[in-house]
Amino acid sequence: MLLENKGFRGYFLNTAYLLIEKCIRILLTLVVWAAVIRYLGPEQFGIFSYTLSFAVLFDILAQPI
Repeated sequence: MLLENKGFRGYFLNTAYLLIEKCIRILLTLVVWAAVIRYLGPEQFGIFSYTLSFAVLFDILAQPI
């Protein structure tokens, strides 16, 4: 079967590791953003989000081509 193949098993385990790592990273990011939003509240988070969008915009424009 496929899982008995050493090459396939290596690719499968590596892919599974990368997928699990990505899911954990997304979950942790969601938890941190939820905590930040709860801590700041709607008004302060809006100001933070507006400032962050400007910083990202100027960062993109400042990148060399």
